[in-house]
Amino acid sequence: MVERCLQCLEALGIYKCHLDVLKVNEAAGRYWSGQGWTLREDIDRYSMVRQGGENA
Repeated sequence: MVERCLQCLEALGIYKCHLDVLKVNEAAGRYWSGQGWTLREDIDRYSMVRQGGENA
């Protein structure tokens, strides 16, 4: 399924895709790494959660 999604993105001219993995989810990190995805060390993600959007 992931490969199909990546192929569809590529058909639209989108060649880079990102995904988020919680740091505590080590199994997911190992999975995505094993699938050829690269852990980025050069960026940090910042979020702002407004009142009422805690589950967004």
